[in-house]
Amino acid sequence: MEAVNRFLTEEKAGLRETTLRDTKLRMNRVLQVLNKTPRPRNGASLMKRYAEVYFDESLPICGSGRKRNLNDVAAFLNFAV
Repeated sequence: MEAVNRFLTEEKAGLRETTLRDTKLRMNRVLQVLNKTPRPRNGASLMKRYAEVYFDESLPICGSGRKRNLNDVAAFLNFAV
């Protein structure tokens, strides 16, 4: 949780309110995936598990939403590691 808070305050400080809200949602989802069993052991398994849990019909396969979600997860991983 501390790493997510630092990520949001240090890396995403200048974002618009709606973009920051969406980023917070994605980071909460990352925490939920990390707390589910079986826990992801590396970045690739975290991203794969995130996609399995949160990508459904509401995010089209060729849409920008999936890419935006995974880019935020990747940005967090780069920050945290």
